[in-house]
Amino acid sequence: MPGFPSASGSVQPSLAVGWQNARNSAAVVKQRTTAIRDAILAGAISTSTILGYLTTMVEQKNILIACGALPGMAAYAQAQIGQPGLDVSQTFTDMVNAINVVGGAIIGAFPMVTDGNGTWLLGISWEAGPTGRTVDRQFSTVAMSFLVPSLNALITTID
Repeated sequence: MPGFPSASGSVQPSLAVGWQNARNSAAVVKQRTTAIRDAILAGAISTSTILGYLTTMVEQKNILIACGALPGMAAYAQAQIGQPGLDVSQTFTDMVNAINVVGGAIIGAFPMVTDGNGTWLLGISWEAGPTGRTVDRQFSTVAMSFLVPSLNALITTID
């Protein structure tokens, strides 16, 4: 007998729960994307901030995909909106695609080096002196400006 049906277990949530989870994830994506865009436009942004944002986007996208894969979700979501002219499935696809574009842009532009042991991100250095502390690399508004159009495009996919 399987154990208690946790949220991450094999028992799928109801359509109502999946719909709410998808909407909550979309809200997180929009909030975090707006925040990082505004931070980029305001000045230097740290490695930790960029990679934390990317991690959040991967997590939220996984939630969205799981919710979207629930049998009957497309019809359920369309019925919940009650706007026949709004194609909820297409707007969902547009949002997920925009998350992929942003993630790909970050991964493609992040400073890294590849050797025989893998790919290493170049975002942290040792603090000056023998402190043992690390310091995040800071990326200027100019260095991160390439990302702003993709962030804006992602924001516009979410109401």
